[in-house]
Amino acid sequence: MKKFEILRELPKCDTETQNSETQEEVVRDIARQLAQIGDRMECSICPGLVAGLAAQFGNTSLSEEDRRRCLAAALQQLTQLYPADVDREKTLLLLTLLVAKKVADHSPAVLQDVFHTTVTFINQNLLAYVRNLVQNEMD
Repeated sequence: MKKFEILRELPKCDTETQNSETQEEVVRDIARQLAQIGDRMECSICPGLVAGLAAQFGNTSLSEEDRRRCLAAALQQLTQLYPADVDREKTLLLLTLLVAKKVADHSPAVLQDVFHTTVTFINQNLLAYVRNLVQNEMD
């Protein structure tokens, strides 16, 4: 999958009255809701985890797949902090975005690698969830 497939794969509008502005409003509303939840979750991400991931992203000998595995392992560790009855996909999406932000803030030099790995991770693990989230908001 390509870097920005998550954005290209958003559902197409069924009628002419639903245009790109409507879809953009939906995406902004979802982002606003996720940001509010994310603000409450951010404290669960410890500085040691962020520093470790930043070091791994800065390691040029690691492949993209190795970086993705490192990110997945960190996210697995974080998701265990949340009860099983919490929506797993929503939790994983929010933690993925929060971890990416924190790692990039910690080590701006790895921003491009963090972004690329995060988009790849979302495309591989959460694309269907993101599509459903957008579709449900548009209905």
